[in-house]
Amino acid sequence: MKLKAHLALLALAVLLPVAAFSAFAIRSLLNSEREAAMHSMHELARASLLAVDRELTHAMATANMLALSALLAKGDLAGFHAQAIAANKGRPTNTILFDENGKQLLNTLIPFGTTIDVDNTKSFPRIQSVLQTGRPSISDLVVGERTGHHVVGVAVPVFLASGKRYVVTQRITAEHLSEGLPKTNVPSDWLIAVYDRSGTIVARNRNPVKYVGTPPVEPLHKLVLARDRNEFQVPMREGGDAIGVLAWSDFSGWSAAVGVPVKTIEAAATKAVSVTALGLIAAIACAVIGALILSTRILRALEGVRASAALLTECKAPPVIETDIAEVSEIHQTLHHVGNVLEQTEAARTRHLSEAQSARAVAEAQNKAKDQFLAMLGHELRNPLAAISAGTTLLQFATDSSGNNKAVVDAISRQTDHLNALVDDLLDATRVMTGKLELKLAVVDLGHAARSSLDALMARGIAKDSTVKCDISSVFIKADRTRLDQMLTNLLENAFKYTERGGAIAVMVAEEDSRAIFQVSDNGVGIDSLVLPKLFDVFVQGPVTNRSKGGLGIGLAIVRALAELHGAQVTATSAGAGKGATFGLEFPLVGAYTEPSFVRNAQLPNQPCKKILVIEDNADIRNLTCQLLETLGHEVIAAADGATGILRAEQEGPSVALVDIDLPDTSGHNIARHLRANPATSGIRLFALTGYGQESDREAALESGFERHFTKPLGIEELGHALEQ
Repeated sequence: MKLKAHLALLALAVLLPVAAFSAFAIRSLLNSEREAAMHSMHELARASLLAVDRELTHAMATANMLALSALLAKGDLAGFHAQAIAANKGRPTNTILFDENGKQLLNTLIPFGTTIDVDNTKSFPRIQSVLQTGRPSISDLVVGERTGHHVVGVAVPVFLASGKRYVVTQRITAEHLSEGLPKTNVPSDWLIAVYDRSGTIVARNRNPVKYVGTPPVEPLHKLVLARDRNEFQVPMREGGDAIGVLAWSDFSGWSAAVGVPVKTIEAAATKAVSVTALGLIAAIACAVIGALILSTRILRALEGVRASAALLTECKAPPVIETDIAEVSEIHQTLHHVGNVLEQTEAARTRHLSEAQSARAVAEAQNKAKDQFLAMLGHELRNPLAAISAGTTLLQFATDSSGNNKAVVDAISRQTDHLNALVDDLLDATRVMTGKLELKLAVVDLGHAARSSLDALMARGIAKDSTVKCDISSVFIKADRTRLDQMLTNLLENAFKYTERGGAIAVMVAEEDSRAIFQVSDNGVGIDSLVLPKLFDVFVQGPVTNRSKGGLGIGLAIVRALAELHGAQVTATSAGAGKGATFGLEFPLVGAYTEPSFVRNAQLPNQPCKKILVIEDNADIRNLTCQLLETLGHEVIAAADGATGILRAEQEGPSVALVDIDLPDTSGHNIARHLRANPATSGIRLFALTGYGQESDREAALESGFERHFTKPLGIEELGHALEQ
């Protein structure tokens, strides 16, 4: 039997049952329309709860933010009042601060300092509940004591270190919650209502002023409180019956109902059934006619297309097949071309994937090896540096200021500082280039920072052979003070390094075109035009006039990377070899600001005698560190391994412990955890003193229980300030 006959029989088989079961089909369609309407109502109910939860979440976030206010912690209620007003700006919310007895300490609806004469008997149970649970709480609908409007409150507990307890409450008006209910694509006769945990109406899209604060009709009120059904049919206050659905919020514990008049759903379903029936009949007729005309030719041609398409799934090129239909023949040609492309692409993809996997494995191995090398390099270099630094400090204490040995000791100290700076630069370069450096930004005076950096270099004697001219003004920028000093010092050292004795250095800080400008110029060796384009690359270095001032060629690369992190720009210009050079930094300006004083090279404050435990396996570092601490007047206990250190800490009860991380029998992290876990030693102040100085090392030390993480060598000033805090 031909396809046309099959299609004719199929059409009859379809049309006869349609006539017989038309009533059933219409009934099914009515049910489908009703289910579609119910689905829309469920979605609208959930959307309404989401809209309300979003407002409550925002209020909770604001309350949490205010609960962490430093002003509140300091007891500055006036400042906290202003801060709360700023947090509520542009929103129909207000903030109330309660003490633990339920008394209102401030309310952003009234000026600070105004007497708040409100009966706290209603608020006291809520405040006590929030403080006892220690968790934020969302209230049911209440009437505001001052405004008389319906509001809901989000309360967040505050526990201060001083022992004071508060509750920060964000109140939202019910009117705002009603305005926030969904409106787009919501028919005018659909009713949306939101209920609190007691079943009271909190928000309503129709007549909210009249019904907010009242319970719904009694059958619906029981369903809301029971929470055991999500579909209902009840009478409407506006007249007639309504079909509706309920949804509940896990966040607030509230519920939302969407109701639609029964006649609206039935009218929509009847119209849909009529349109659907007519469309179904027309579609069947068109399908039968079209199938009878086109079936034979199309099905024969499509069979070949199906087979060709199956070959494409295997990335194979199908053969070219000619058919009676030109378009289908073109499809076969296209499939053949696509198959050829797929074969080539698959081969290339397989090859590239293999190469990429191999390259990635190599890169990951090299990157891991590099990180391990840098960590070990820093550790191995800082260990001898720690011994040298401690020994030099002891020699400085022991050397007469007028003796000939003072110059030798000072030279050793300067070179030790220089070597330590080289190690820091090398490790900083890696952290900066890999994006692992975090800035602590604050408003600073660029001019003050430049003067401080220049004074420090002069104190080290670097600038003694040069004439320095300064034109420095106060301009304010936002920067990390430590990293700013690093940039300025690198540029200034670079100028002195490449300027011969008797040369001139000019330092300028000024404001130009709304930018803060730092500039250092010299009349030294200059920069060759071939070197200038790659001057800020790692390990690029010009000819040094004095090798004793040399470096690793990474200082300018660090300056550029740090400048980019600050949103600044570093520049370098030179007229050529022998004609000097000018380096500049341009920062965005900030408003006027009085910068706190910053003291370089502060002297070690006078310290009361402390009992200090030193756990260090390197004998030179341990002995010299102990001698240095004893010279400073402290009582020192020494241990060469972790087990001995823990035992002496438990027996002798030191107030401070300096612990090396890399010990022969255990790690310093294990020692810190052991001492913290023991009540007898948990109060010891623990300082990690190690050659590992990467950020991950610092985080690991703090997580294991250390208060501070110091990299070797540790200066006496840095140690003194740590002991003083």
